[in-house]
Amino acid sequence: MNAPVSSVMPVPDLDLRSLSLLLWARCWWLMAAMFLFAGVFAVVALLTEPAFRATSVLAPARAAKAGLGGLGSTLSEFGGLASLAGLHLDSSDSST
Repeated sequence: MNAPVSSVMPVPDLDLRSLSLLLWARCWWLMAAMFLFAGVFAVVALLTEPAFRATSVLAPARAAKAGLGGLGSTLSEFGGLASLAGLHLDSSDSST
């Protein structure tokens, strides 16, 4: 019987030395591509219009509650953190 013929191409050995020699032989192509892309990106960066956007939310400062002293100001800091999380922890009277 005949053995089946493999259609797989043999892979050449590729070691670090032959790869470095191949890259060194083509270093001019690599440097030309690097400078070409760097030039294109520099032109695009210089010609595009810069777009900066900033937003801020201003809220009036509330006076500390007279009965709580320093504890009131500490608790109001946590209320600010809670409002950033989307929670409403305002203990003040809504009718005033």
